[in-house]
Amino acid sequence: MLVMPGFKIISTNTRPANLFLLVNVFNFESGRPNHRQEMKKKALIIFGITVIFSLCIPYKIQAQSQEIDRSMNHYDQLVLKGSYDSVAGMFTANAELKGENQTSIVGREQIRKLLRSFKGAHVLKYETYPLHTFFGGDSAIQSGSYVQVVRIENGDTLELAGQYEATWIKENGKDWMIKKMYAHHYRNLKEENYINTLPDNSIAKQFGKTILKKGSKQASTVLTQLIKDTAKHYLKEAEFNRIGYSVLNMGKKEEALRIFEVNTQLFPASWNAFDSYGEALLKYGYKVHAIKMYQKSVALNPNNENGKKVLQHLR
Repeated sequence: MLVMPGFKIISTNTRPANLFLLVNVFNFESGRPNHRQEMKKKALIIFGITVIFSLCIPYKIQAQSQEIDRSMNHYDQLVLKGSYDSVAGMFTANAELKGENQTSIVGREQIRKLLRSFKGAHVLKYETYPLHTFFGGDSAIQSGSYVQVVRIENGDTLELAGQYEATWIKENGKDWMIKKMYAHHYRNLKEENYINTLPDNSIAKQFGKTILKKGSKQASTVLTQLIKDTAKHYLKEAEFNRIGYSVLNMGKKEEALRIFEVNTQLFPASWNAFDSYGEALLKYGYKVHAIKMYQKSVALNPNNENGKKVLQHLR
């Protein structure tokens, strides 16, 4: 049984047979007929109360769960409409909003400010799918999954999916409000779909899928094997580069850096491969190593103006 701190799971299994067994043992020991009758009456009363209690609890929890589901659905509709002020209004005054590998946003007004910054984006789809809800008094923790499709200002479309955990509290004994919301383990579906669009005999595809599912070591083994079989598989720099950016957009740091690194090893004469690797390194704060990659890129292509600007800025 899973028991969360501060929360309890209430069992509705009253096991009445054990209750009567306890009473009968007591009656046998007392040996008084009148007393036995009295105890049986008390046992029946206790049993009745227990049954009523066991029936009421599930209905109460079910009703509360439905209330939270309706509130979550209302949240979805507000996000879909772009009514961000109303979305912020569903959070408590000192609420916390946090995404994976992101700094927490604390306070309703700060959350409102963050949401208003998305005014240029158009939400095409936003749906949450609640899985579990744990109750503790006038508070509850709900977890589930979500899917959203957003068209950003430059016209690109983002397709994201992941899990969420929301802590709800009932303010003034009436409205359910969000105390904390945490989104994590998100995936960029559009970028994942790009990998799947490549032919199966693409070495870049097989390397990308393997590194995401089984890690860098296994991916390197697959790469070594496939490179030996160029009659059935092909190697393309542009595909490695695009997959590197795809994995980078998924938030997979180590996997993305490894893909860009491998691309420079496979195509050591490509200025673009080193430029992309330098960009990825810089994104994660590896300034010294990023400078080396940009220097290599500019050396291979003196016309790489972007690389020159980056180096000038970093020095």
